[in-house]
Amino acid sequence: MIVSLAELLILGLIVDWAFRKLTVPGLVGMLFLGVLFGPHALGLVNPELLAASGDFRLIALIVILLRAGLELSKDTLNRVGGRVLVLAVIPAVVEGVAIMALGPSLLGLSLMESAILGSVLAAVSPAVVVPLMIRFMEQGKGAEKGIPTMVLAASSLDDVFVIVVYSVLIGIYTGASVGIAWQLVGIPISILLGIVVGLVIGVGLFKVFQKFDPRATKRV
Repeated sequence: MIVSLAELLILGLIVDWAFRKLTVPGLVGMLFLGVLFGPHALGLVNPELLAASGDFRLIALIVILLRAGLELSKDTLNRVGGRVLVLAVIPAVVEGVAIMALGPSLLGLSLMESAILGSVLAAVSPAVVVPLMIRFMEQGKGAEKGIPTMVLAASSLDDVFVIVVYSVLIGIYTGASVGIAWQLVGIPISILLGIVVGLVIGVGLFKVFQKFDPRATKRV
């Protein structure tokens, strides 16, 4: 499995470099490589690596969100806080409602299935947004208006909001024993619990980073 992982990493770096030379985002090349080598195409990936892919995806997401959190500025967040909430919720709601309305006529799905599809497609991809916004910060683009910080924070909140909505819709669709009313009440409860847990962990990490250089995690 380690050899297969090393081969994929090396090939991914090569493809990323090649696509950048063609003025195409390197992520497109990595996605193409993953699809080509995946089980539904050439099937060249080690089965053990495929079995552990969920853990690797989780680790990658943690690293991406950790980098995003370390790049956020408290002063900038205080200045654009209201706009962050609007940017996190309104686009996701509009996209989800639009897909829910168009799904039955265009795709032949039920209204609930269309709503579930909308909650999936409305999610923001941190793997795309976070590196781009960090690059903008390093280049000073939009720094005066706090645009990169606003987008970073909004993308994280957007994912949390969409995941909660998706979980509720799946629970209703599969006929979970919990009633619809409780499922709907669970949305703000889940968000509030997430905020509380995040604050506790954030305060703890803040105390730790007062003693250690936070940039060390970025370099790693």
